[in-house]
Amino acid sequence: MTMIWLGGLLVAVSLGACGGSGAPSDEALCKHIESITEKSGRGCKEELATMKEKLGDKAYKKMATCMMAAKSKGDFLPCVGQVDEVKTYVNKSKTTEARQFLRKLVDAGRAFYLTPSLGMADSLTPVAKQFPGTSVGPTPAKGACCGEDKKCAPDPAHWEHQTWKDLLFDMLDPHYFSYEYKVHEEGPTKGFTVFAYGDLDCDKTYSTFSMSVTVDESGEPVVGEMKVDNELE
Repeated sequence: MTMIWLGGLLVAVSLGACGGSGAPSDEALCKHIESITEKSGRGCKEELATMKEKLGDKAYKKMATCMMAAKSKGDFLPCVGQVDEVKTYVNKSKTTEARQFLRKLVDAGRAFYLTPSLGMADSLTPVAKQFPGTSVGPTPAKGACCGEDKKCAPDPAHWEHQTWKDLLFDMLDPHYFSYEYKVHEEGPTKGFTVFAYGDLDCDKTYSTFSMSVTVDESGEPVVGEMKVDNELE
C-alpha cells in the first residue's frame, strides 16, 4: 500500500488491487478528485507529477486508474484514510523553514556582535561589542499564518522594527512560522535567543523552535543547540 497526500486529502492506495491498461490524464484525474472529495484541486497537477516521479510509470498508472474508478467518497474506502505517517512526513517537511531561518538569525546576531561600530555620528569612539539591544516579536503575531492557505503572506511592514533591520531579516515568501528575538536579561552584551512558532494544523497549539547565542569568558559569541518543543503541532 502506498500513501500519498493529494488534493488536500490523505490517500492510501493499494496498487496491487488496481487494473486498467491506461492512466487517465492529469487534468481528468484532478477534476475527478475535486468532484468526489469536494476539495479544491489547486496544486493537484504538481502533486501528481511528484507522485509519478516517486512511484514510477507502472505503479502510477495503477494508482490513477484506481482513483478514477471511485464514484463517491465511500468508494475510496478502505484505500482512503487519515494516515498519520503521511501527515507526519508532510508537517516535518514544513519545519525546515524554522530550522533554516533560526540559523540565519543566529548567524546575523553573531555578525552584528563581531562587526566594529561607532557611537554617535560625530564620535570616533568604538561602541562595545553587543547584539541588537531590543527584543521584538513574535512577528507576525502567533496564529496569523492560519488563514485559508495556512501560510502568512509576505508583508514588508512586519519587518520594519530596527532589530529586524539590524539582523537584516525579513520574509520575502509565504511562510508557516512567526519569529521572535529576545535579549537575555543580563543585557545585549551577554546574548540573545531566537524563536520560531508554528501552528501547522491550526489547532492553537504551537510548536516552538529556539536557539541561543551567549558570550563566553573569552568574549566569543557561542551558538547553542537548537531546541524543539511540540515539533509537528
